[in-house]
Amino acid sequence: MRHDMRHYSGMIDTLLDQGEYEEIKKLTEHIKSASDENKIVKYCNNMITNSILTHMMEKAQALGVKVQMEAAVPKELPFSDYEFAAVVANLLENAVSCVSGFERKEKYVEAKVRCEEGHVFIQVRNQYEEEIALDAQSGLPQSASGEGHGLGMQSVKAFSDKIGGNLGCYCEDDIFCIMLFAKI
Repeated sequence: MRHDMRHYSGMIDTLLDQGEYEEIKKLTEHIKSASDENKIVKYCNNMITNSILTHMMEKAQALGVKVQMEAAVPKELPFSDYEFAAVVANLLENAVSCVSGFERKEKYVEAKVRCEEGHVFIQVRNQYEEEIALDAQSGLPQSASGEGHGLGMQSVKAFSDKIGGNLGCYCEDDIFCIMLFAKI
């Protein structure tokens, strides 16, 4: 966009010289529209977490899933940015995948990702239609997709254990909710 602005500026100069003010208005509307399309959304201050949130929000939008996102993650974390971002990605991806196949028009996921004041809190809520199988030992969801699936949840649990967190979930009124909480 920044590169194109030089060309747009040249067009505006030429149109000004020709007195084509209506065409200039059309061009400035096009520039506004193009800049809105290329706008980078900043969900939080942590670059790695923000990049995965951006990616997951784009994926959700492409699948027709509306995600209500609340994120507050500082630039510096007391643990691996990459592991934290992978946890966020796994939880969001599971939720988006769950609702993307629904026939209903409204498909939504609610997510809160907070890492502040000595605490980590991640909560992802989504609708569900089919029964969710929970592991008898961990109480966490089990993949019904067979071998090679469910590794993301194992990664989330490993991260939670590593930071001394509490990881749990519940199903209520057709809403599945998973939460990770830890003092850091």
